[in-house]
Amino acid sequence: MSGAAAAAVFGAACHLPFEGRGELRANMVALQHEVEGLRDTVARLDRRESVLPLDEVAVVVDDTLIRDIIAAQLPIDADIDRYHVRLVQADVIFQESQVVRLRGALFVRDTPSLAADISAVGALEKIVIDNESAMLTARIVVDHVGIDRVAGLESILSEDALDELARSLRVEIADRVPVIQIPIKVQQTLHLPSVQAGPIRLEAASLSLQASVSRVVAGRGRLWIGIRINPGEFVKTAPAARAERSEGARLRGDDDPAGGTATSPVPPGGLR
Repeated sequence: MSGAAAAAVFGAACHLPFEGRGELRANMVALQHEVEGLRDTVARLDRRESVLPLDEVAVVVDDTLIRDIIAAQLPIDADIDRYHVRLVQADVIFQESQVVRLRGALFVRDTPSLAADISAVGALEKIVIDNESAMLTARIVVDHVGIDRVAGLESILSEDALDELARSLRVEIADRVPVIQIPIKVQQTLHLPSVQAGPIRLEAASLSLQASVSRVVAGRGRLWIGIRINPGEFVKTAPAARAERSEGARLRGDDDPAGGTATSPVPPGGLR
């Protein structure tokens, strides 16, 4: 769907009764994410660029895995004025964009019978490598909150008031959505063991790796994450290893202070 078509859908939604408008607007936001993703991909192809750089590492994540990770951190609860919202279900669709939809219920705290269905729609964004855990992390950026299937709320709130409540809830929910930790760890240091056997001998060393997320592409139920890796400098670790071996030798009594080999003294008269 083009941007103009999505705008036409939104215009039609503004003239519908409130029942069903929330779901229609949520679908429109999801379509807008897909359109933006397609435009970016098509622009790269028109410039004869690869979707992901060929000299980078590509990590592929299935949308069902992300859905299960998000679902494990539910429910999400939020309060605003006299209303309470609880999000209990997650839908994740990687189709030209990384759309995430959280579903739940909204009700009046003093009168739980006055309730409605609610959905928060956004995208999985800000995918980075966490410096402390070295794992991929992401945040759910909530773009839209829709209220639908009202059960009694229309008796105390107008359509405009419900829309304003949805906008206020979007801000409240956005602050409560947890960081998503993707179970993929990016090693930032490469340890090379020493080689002491044979004609070639190498000291132990370590190589630092500067890794960062360069680009994220969604499609066909998968998220493709490009990771750029820039090698740092080799650092020898052999001196520490030699020191440990020397310390171990002294504890075993293998070496005397002069550097020779320590032996047990032979008693006078020789061995008996």
